[in-house]
Amino acid sequence: FMSGGWSTVEAPGVGSIGSYGAYDGATPGAVTYTAASTEDWINAGRPSQDFFVYKVNDGTTDSDTARVTIRLTE
Repeated sequence: FMSGGWSTVEAPGVGSIGSYGAYDGATPGAVTYTAASTEDWINAGRPSQDFFVYKVNDGTTDSDTARVTIRLTE
């Protein structure tokens, strides 16, 4: 049983992420990425990707960070 949790180190630059799902050792955690509105995407210069960085804590120690990259298209 993992008593720690997930945390965001660097938030997405264009979109947003929801809260991380629970991780209890049997059920993997999950997070939802929500793309920016078309207007916000255009105002941001139509980037071709977005990313966020997260880490996990097992109740004792933080993990290394991991980067998730999302490809953005029209």
